Amino acid sequence: SVNPTDYLATMPIAEASTKPAGEQQSQQPNPKLDRYSWLIRPCSIYKEELRVCRSRAYRRHHEFVYGTPPDCSQWAVDYDNCLQQNDDRPAFEALVLSEMRRRHARLRAMTGNDVWQYRDQPPAEWNSPLPSGAAEASTVDRLTLTGADEALNSSFEQYGVLGPMSIGARMSQCTLL
Repeated sequence: SVNPTDYLATMPIAEASTKPAGEQQSQQPNPKLDRYSWLIRPCSIYKEELRVCRSRAYRRHHEFVYGTPPDCSQWAVDYDNCLQQNDDRPAFEALVLSEMRRRHARLRAMTGNDVWQYRDQPPAEWNSPLPSGAAEASTVDRLTLTGADEALNSSFEQYGVLGPMSIGARMSQCTLL
């Protein structure tokens, strides 16, 4: 059985502080983190996550489910680091490490579910051809309207509205510029 989080052992996840990068002590840059820069989201997403976390509705929901108010400090730190990442290498590294921890926690929750068994390889016949009846049924002649489609269109047209099949037929006549 393959564990999808095995690759996480190779990721340089360190115990990073939740302080903004400017308040942390300076360390040597970690060039291994550059290849994980794709994890960083646009700054507007961090700002939106912070706004949602601080909203009254989310706070009420979180307190109802978990019994405690949500901790929004990590979203605030991530947003600050996102704004500084282009000019400040420690901010970039702190943001990458934060995203790695967030992703690791999400994958750990996924693999902690023991309902499904992970496969080492696909089933032997995963690419076998479809049975003859299934192959014929999967082909659809979009130009031929059946009686049910015509009845559906006429029920729409009696109210002066284009039916689904009429819309599809007219869209096929359109040309894209």
